[in-house]
Amino acid sequence: IIAFLAMLFYHFFQVQPKQEKLKDIDIKKDSLPDKCRQVFLMSKRDNMKYQEIAQGLGISEKTVEHHISKALKTLRGKEKDIFYCLSWMA
Repeated sequence: IIAFLAMLFYHFFQVQPKQEKLKDIDIKKDSLPDKCRQVFLMSKRDNMKYQEIAQGLGISEKTVEHHISKALKTLRGKEKDIFYCLSWMA
């Protein structure tokens, strides 16, 4: 079991080249729902504050927070799944 866990940690936490990580994020970004992707890009790419995004899109700041949270969870993806799997093994 220890060897298996070591292999899992090595596989999931090995360092990817920056360009490969950016490619993965770009692919995952395209899978986001339209409004979620729009809010995420306005925040991260355009450096807009949540209040500015909310006013520009006619939504609440809480909705902006929800979209950003959803986008980050999607973009983080499988890396976090390993902890879920390991928690079931304990």
